Amino acid sequence: MTAKEAENLLLKTDFFLDRQKGNHKTYKRELERIVIPLHTGKDLHPKIGNEVKSAVEKSR
Repeated sequence: MTAKEAENLLLKTDFFLDRQKGNHKTYKRELERIVIPLHTGKDLHPKIGNEVKSAVEKSR
């Protein structure tokens, strides 16, 4: 999963961009917070991918 794919999934499930510092974007929804490193062309670390997937599944 790339950062762009993760970003699109989060935005579709009511997360919003809270802030950005350098290459890291922080998305929030109620009390949840997820930080996505935006290193173009690279896949995200599996732990970050799993965190995004579990947050998306909670919203369904």
